[in-house]
Amino acid sequence: MLAADPIAGGLRREVRDHYLASLYAPDARRAAVQALYAFDLEVARIPHQVSDAAMGEIRLQWWLDTLDAMAAGAAQDHPVAQALAPVLGAAPLPQAALHGMVLARRDQLYADPLPDMAALEAHLGHTTSALIQMVALTLAGPEAAAATETAGLAGVALGLARLLADLPAQRGHGFALIPEDLLRQHGLARAALGQGNEGPVIAALAAHAEARLSQARIAHAAVPSAARPAFLPVAVAPLWLSRIRRLGPAAFTRPPVLNPFTRQWAIWRAARRNIF
Repeated sequence: MLAADPIAGGLRREVRDHYLASLYAPDARRAAVQALYAFDLEVARIPHQVSDAAMGEIRLQWWLDTLDAMAAGAAQDHPVAQALAPVLGAAPLPQAALHGMVLARRDQLYADPLPDMAALEAHLGHTTSALIQMVALTLAGPEAAAATETAGLAGVALGLARLLADLPAQRGHGFALIPEDLLRQHGLARAALGQGNEGPVIAALAAHAEARLSQARIAHAAVPSAARPAFLPVAVAPLWLSRIRRLGPAAFTRPPVLNPFTRQWAIWRAARRNIF
């Protein structure tokens, strides 16, 4: 199925897993799901597009102001904001959660190291987990409240898998999302990361992701069927984690590669089986 509009086309090019997952949403909700994915893409890439934190702050604040303006019914010029505006008017999406998705990107903007795993989980909760829950609310309305626990667990699992997959690209950001207490536990200095002794850190993060994934699969039984397409991107997490474990310490310098058709098959299978 080909993307028929700029929003869908952008997702197809840049976050194909989200694009493929959106195709399993009902026709009447697909554009709304894609608008949420496009919003997440816009704010997620800000830390990687700016040359200094001040410019990133301006762009993040623009999105905060735009969300408030949309909530008040103001018309928008930005194409993603135009796509998102009717979603905010039709679905019970909490404004605080949408703001949190923007504000959490400051963790990467300043590259300030996170102190512990709880802080990392909080960051992933405001980003990956929040996106899953916003999509679930768009698909299932108030019934999606039953999916909150699963979204939290699944978002941490997927977020950790993506963090590990993106390690080679994060060198300029100082690997800031890797918790300080985890480095201390393994006797590693942040400045020395990428020199070949990071195997225990990778293993610990992968194990944490796998544990959260197992918990999410158990909790998934409570997710209403209408909300389940929101979890389809999580189906790719086990594939990333398997590749990362094979790479071991090399994951800090060599990105894992997944065949696009393998990723597409994982999402298709998850949709067929109703479990990621």
